[in-house]
Amino acid sequence: MHPLECVAQVAREEEQDGVARQAAPPEDHVALRLQLVQPCFAADFLRLWLPAVFTAVTMVLAQKKVSMKAIKAKRVSTVARGKFARALVLRGKKVKTVGGLTREALTRNRRGKIVSKRASAAGKRRYHQVEDWVEALMSARKALHVHGFVAVNGRTLQGKALYVKTKAVRAASRSGCGASSSGTIGVNLD
Repeated sequence: MHPLECVAQVAREEEQDGVARQAAPPEDHVALRLQLVQPCFAADFLRLWLPAVFTAVTMVLAQKKVSMKAIKAKRVSTVARGKFARALVLRGKKVKTVGGLTREALTRNRRGKIVSKRASAAGKRRYHQVEDWVEALMSARKALHVHGFVAVNGRTLQGKALYVKTKAVRAASRSGCGASSSGTIGVNLD
């Protein structure tokens, strides 16, 4: 039986017993209506209307889910990574590097490279320990007319001579003799 025919039959039965049903409270009215519905109508009702209800509920839940996703926007990281991490932090695009350096902890050195202030200060303090050796080495290279790369105290005769000359120049500067770097101290390569 078609659902509309079932509804028509229920309406006819309600007209016949209208007085008794009007006196009943609304809850009983619904219960009586459900009792009068034939099994075919109940089956058709479930088959036709329940999927629509479930679809509507599913759509509402999906909209809520979409709106939740819209609220949760992708967060942009404040930690700079990679080769230009320090540059990004110094510019102010990111808050800190992976190592934890912030903008206040970074500075540029004389070459323009971005370095840690703390490490730079430590390097300056450490350079003081080898400063006299570096100066002696530069003056020894000048005295021996060494150009290009030469390993100090390396395998070559020139490297051995450079080492000996550097030690002599440094010893002379430490003793305060004032011996010139172009003097007779060292090894003659000729």
